[in-house]
Amino acid sequence: MPAEASVPDLGRFGALPARAGERVELGQEGSGPGVACRVRATETITELTPPKTWQVRSSGGLPVTAIATGAIEPLDGGNRSRVTITLDFEGHGIGKLLIPLVIRRQARKQLPQNTARLKEVLERGG
Repeated sequence: MPAEASVPDLGRFGALPARAGERVELGQEGSGPGVACRVRATETITELTPPKTWQVRSSGGLPVTAIATGAIEPLDGGNRSRVTITLDFEGHGIGKLLIPLVIRRQARKQLPQNTARLKEVLERGG
């Protein structure tokens, strides 16, 4: 899909299904006591430069802010595109401890599913 065709879809973040940052689940797998909670987050588009880049900051009930940055690189004369997404975190208070212990691990599990969904949405045209 050409980069120009994909940017309107990316610009309509509310139209993308099941995006990262809308819900974070913490828990322990296996038997034994665990901590589980659901957190709703607010996403703010902090950069949108069609057709090339975007950045979203997500914060909510945890003392952690997630920063997702995306870039679209046209390939094959604009007939295809490469989408690169980076994810970083800012911790506040106890959130500084949560990032390496919980948040990054959860992100490593969830991000491949989220990028696969994004690819599916973009390839079918929104």
